[in-house]
Amino acid sequence: KLGKELLPATRSIQILTDNKSVRKVAQETLEGLQKEIFIKNACFASVQSGFSAIQYLRAKADAELDFRATKSIAIPTERSGIPKDTPHPALFALLKNWRGEVAEVNGVELYEVLPTRSLLEIVQFLPQNLVALKKIKGIGEVKIKQFGPDLLTMIQAYCAEHRIEADQLPEMPLEKASKTETKTLSFELFKSGKTIDEIAQERGFVRTTIEAHLATFVGLGELDIFALMDREPVAEIEQFFREHNTQASGEAKAHFGEKYSYGELKMVLQYMNAGEQQGDS
Repeated sequence: KLGKELLPATRSIQILTDNKSVRKVAQETLEGLQKEIFIKNACFASVQSGFSAIQYLRAKADAELDFRATKSIAIPTERSGIPKDTPHPALFALLKNWRGEVAEVNGVELYEVLPTRSLLEIVQFLPQNLVALKKIKGIGEVKIKQFGPDLLTMIQAYCAEHRIEADQLPEMPLEKASKTETKTLSFELFKSGKTIDEIAQERGFVRTTIEAHLATFVGLGELDIFALMDREPVAEIEQFFREHNTQASGEAKAHFGEKYSYGELKMVLQYMNAGEQQGDS
């Protein structure tokens, strides 16, 4: 299996990186792996009919020489072709050549024009306007101004040539909300009258996550903790933190067990911190 399966598999590994140093290290590492497999395969073959130390060592030495002779077998890289399973390889090749020309004219590295991952996303989603193009990783306002029109011209021409209609295009990924935005959304839903469980179900989170979101606004003084919890549990949790002189929710959780959730413990901690800040001011 070493020679028939594993070695060919390593030769099909593609190295996709815009960083020359990383590419060099990756190529050397992959070459070292191929060499080890090549030599071990030759050594195993030499002892199939019986072990002989001399025969084994000779096979190993010969294999090292043979590997050097076959070193010319290409290690696939981005420069040597199109990444495996890339949709629309012709467009990828066009974008790659365009990137190379722009980099050469401006005297910059390829990744400074556009990283490979951006090219791969472009050929995957085929953005048709600047708004869609801006959703591609690695393309911000600066890149849009520099290269937006050129990129759209190439993409749209490719789609027209291959009769790719708008309804055939894959959906662009939704922008991931920042941690601040996701907490704010939970807060807005709570203010609209939804319960914590309703928010969790609507947003696809567990209850404790929503409690942690809302705890942030308790700490900011924007949300009354007693709109979330009764006074008795708040007092009990607060008493534990003060008596044990700790703010570690893990310690409190170990003490209370399933009686209170991590989210509820965080709410009380934020409530206490907000009170102390008001006292200091």
